[in-house]
Amino acid sequence: MRIAILFFLSLLINNTSSAQNIFNEKESSSKNGYNIDVNLKNIDNTIDTLMLGVYSTGLKSTLTYVKDTAIIKQERITFKGNKSLEEGVYFIYEPNSKQLILQFLITENQHFNFSLDYTDPFNTIIFEENKENTIYFNYNKYMSSEHNNRLKLQKNLENTDDNQQRSKIENEIKKISNGMKKYHFDFLEKNSNMFCAKFIKAQGQIEIPENIGTNLSKEEQDIAKWYYQQEHYWDNIDFSESRLLRTNFFYQKMEDYFEKITFRNPDSIIKAADVLINKSKVNNEFFQFTVMFITAKYERPKIMGLDAIFVHMIENYFLTNECCEDWTNEDQRNKMIQRAREISPNLIGKKAPEFTDIYGRPFMTDPSGATHSLAGVKAKYTALIFFGPTCGHCKKQMPKIKNVLDSLTEKGIDIATFVVATEFDKKEWEKFIKNQETEEWLNVADIRHKEAFYAYKLKDEDKFISADLKKSHNVKKIEIPENVVAEDLVNISELKRIKPKYESTEFLLNTKQEFLCIKELEPVASSDWRDKYDIKSTPVIYLLDVEKRILAKKIDYTQIANVIANEERK
Repeated sequence: MRIAILFFLSLLINNTSSAQNIFNEKESSSKNGYNIDVNLKNIDNTIDTLMLGVYSTGLKSTLTYVKDTAIIKQERITFKGNKSLEEGVYFIYEPNSKQLILQFLITENQHFNFSLDYTDPFNTIIFEENKENTIYFNYNKYMSSEHNNRLKLQKNLENTDDNQQRSKIENEIKKISNGMKKYHFDFLEKNSNMFCAKFIKAQGQIEIPENIGTNLSKEEQDIAKWYYQQEHYWDNIDFSESRLLRTNFFYQKMEDYFEKITFRNPDSIIKAADVLINKSKVNNEFFQFTVMFITAKYERPKIMGLDAIFVHMIENYFLTNECCEDWTNEDQRNKMIQRAREISPNLIGKKAPEFTDIYGRPFMTDPSGATHSLAGVKAKYTALIFFGPTCGHCKKQMPKIKNVLDSLTEKGIDIATFVVATEFDKKEWEKFIKNQETEEWLNVADIRHKEAFYAYKLKDEDKFISADLKKSHNVKKIEIPENVVAEDLVNISELKRIKPKYESTEFLLNTKQEFLCIKELEPVASSDWRDKYDIKSTPVIYLLDVEKRILAKKIDYTQIANVIANEERK
């Protein structure tokens, strides 16, 4: 029976790299290469081309790569290459109909033949000079046949009311099931050193002993079984067998471990991740994939607080000697490390970073100029809100945020609001406060400016021009050191001494033989608080407890009441 599966052609055709597959794809080299000759009986004469592809476990999905394309001639096709294929699970694909024709194994022996009837590939395939695939297909054919026999009996059972007949059918079903189970485990034991057996075993479910928690309540018994499943989840996986990464099941195996088998809180996931990584260390390829998979999965998680796993991965694997530098390029590695450093200060449960400068002095001021700090806010809860006074989205969201906070206050919840403007225009800030009617909140901002000096440089020539001459020229602003300027006049000799790259640059003076620059006030932050709170857009809402520990972060107004309610129930 032909298996019809739709593939994204763009995914298939990509045979080199993927944004989701950032760990390096490695291929072994052999002088013998590969030669796979296929006899395709009864193939439709309108089909002239087939593709040979391989599965690969990516960081975000199961990937497929085309490894070869060949033309059919007289019902035969040959896939041939000078370089050996990576071992794993391969498939033959018909691109026009987008159909998966057949799935088989590529192992050490990459010179073999097989034949099949194209109208029923699975049941008619016969391999020559390939013991691995012969054994693999014999297993699958037996299990498929017995499964179909069991389905027929189950259908008969559904349509039978006679108790005697039902009992007979049930015994036959049980006999088939026991036979399949015995055949399966005998197969695994007999072929334990072969990839086909490791592949089949890896896909098997963990059997939970029936006697677990027999003296416990139903709820306690379910918990005991759940813990057993988590502890033994990887028992069927041979982590020394990196060929399992080139299969069509392992990505989902990883996803289920973190989404269904592990409690979805940071501590549980970090523990589960470390256990899995430790198992994977027996094989470098498996180890690399496992670390990269977990890191990518939790870099920007959808569930609040799970970014702690990403920070854990960076701190314990990338900033130590655990990971090899060639796993990622330098730029990507630096970005990941920088991302971890940005979010590390504001993880759930940590104390919110205080707004102080390098000398420990508070710098956030209200519109009157009075200085405030988070430590000075005395309340059971603090809503810490970041907004931009000219941000259109902030103007729409702030009334909704205010309604929720006012409602909580009316219900007797002790909650204060510490609101931080992220922009530098004081007039816009004060206008926002008035229009939004948030005067009763503690409104603060970090509004400081410094003097900056700029000279004008011609865009198309290596020449500077005095500021009073720039109107008739195409120029760009270049910041220059403050100590080469006196009353808007530039000391050209001193500038060239400090900036040797301008040594040969021409400076065009005005009629007074002077070189003028301009002075502007530039906004400057008192600390790196934007990075510590990971402010990339606004508005951003944090909720803090009485000790200013972070209860929730980057939530919207609809989540505020729920977080407070959960805390009140504790």
